[in-house]
Amino acid sequence: MSTSRLLIPRFNRGRPTLSQAEVFDLLSNQRRRAIIRYLRNHDGSSITLDDLIDAVVEWEHGVGAGSITDGQRASVYSSLIQTHLPRLEAAGVVEVDDASGEITTTDLTREMELYLEYSPRSDIPWAEYYVGLSAVSAALIAVVWADLPPFGLLSEVSVAAIIVCFVFISAIVHLFQMRRSRLGHPSFEGKLDPERTG
Repeated sequence: MSTSRLLIPRFNRGRPTLSQAEVFDLLSNQRRRAIIRYLRNHDGSSITLDDLIDAVVEWEHGVGAGSITDGQRASVYSSLIQTHLPRLEAAGVVEVDDASGEITTTDLTREMELYLEYSPRSDIPWAEYYVGLSAVSAALIAVVWADLPPFGLLSEVSVAAIIVCFVFISAIVHLFQMRRSRLGHPSFEGKLDPERTG
């Protein structure tokens, strides 16, 4: 399927800025996030719609380029042309050349990346942590119920208190890290722009 020429509707070209609500709205869709990530990885160079479609299909279906079906490409093509690229272009996040079918980044693309990029290496993968905490709690309950030493000496109230303490401490640490990761917080801004903390 050749997609060298784009016929994408145009809305409100040339918007200089985006509000935080507009950024979050644009990033609320995983295909638009995939587009921005792909553009980020090819920053400074134009990409073709065909390459973008293949990249989105590969990402969504976990397949290699040689395993992409026409149906998968057609589905992604339709949604990119009819919905996602027009919205991103209307917001000024991408530029699409109808004649060549090339898609390029803008200054706003790089600003949008800030919302996608910040994930400190020191952050705990909280979903995995809570699964682990649940497993440890269930194991503790099981060994106390089976009266296995030395845990068999613990009362049911003691076990409940231990689990509540673990959950409470975890929630406090999680809340603290979430607050530090918010845009505008000094530690967040410092990691994005080290000169601000110097």
